[in-house]
Amino acid sequence: MRMPTLIGVCMVMAAIGGCGKAYVAPTSQATVQVDLANETGIHLSAHYFAGAEKCTEPQSIGSFINTGETRAIRVAADRPATLVFQRLGLSQGFAGLTVHSCILAISFRPNIGSAYTVELTSDDKRCYLDLKETKNGNSTLYKFVKRTYRTPFFKSQGFCARLTGAERRSLMGG
Repeated sequence: MRMPTLIGVCMVMAAIGGCGKAYVAPTSQATVQVDLANETGIHLSAHYFAGAEKCTEPQSIGSFINTGETRAIRVAADRPATLVFQRLGLSQGFAGLTVHSCILAISFRPNIGSAYTVELTSDDKRCYLDLKETKNGNSTLYKFVKRTYRTPFFKSQGFCARLTGAERRSLMGG
């Protein structure tokens, strides 16, 4: 990987990590538990966005969630939640320094009375994410909206592209 690309990756990491305050769970409304499980083989950074629609108001859940570690957070129930995960790893080989990175951004609407698990996995080329809902002891895959992540010029512009009408309706329960 060339130096300009490495600098660009580092700037994206700093943009998310450097502009978010520490995550604080909501206290004035019903919440649900969301477990974040890192199975990528590399440290992971996770963020919650209080402004779910445009990915504004970032809050850091953890700068480094180790492989095999699960971090539990509580998010507001019955309203959209947006999470962004970053994985960055470096390896030295015959061809030089290689950067392994990915950013996954999702929004979903957690239901009161349920619990959720976000499981992140990866291979040499990509990262993958499964979201599972557990209710009454039964765990099933749960629908989420995959967001297009971007680095804004100003934080107020948001870190995700705008939702389409269909995506907005699915998150609002309509």
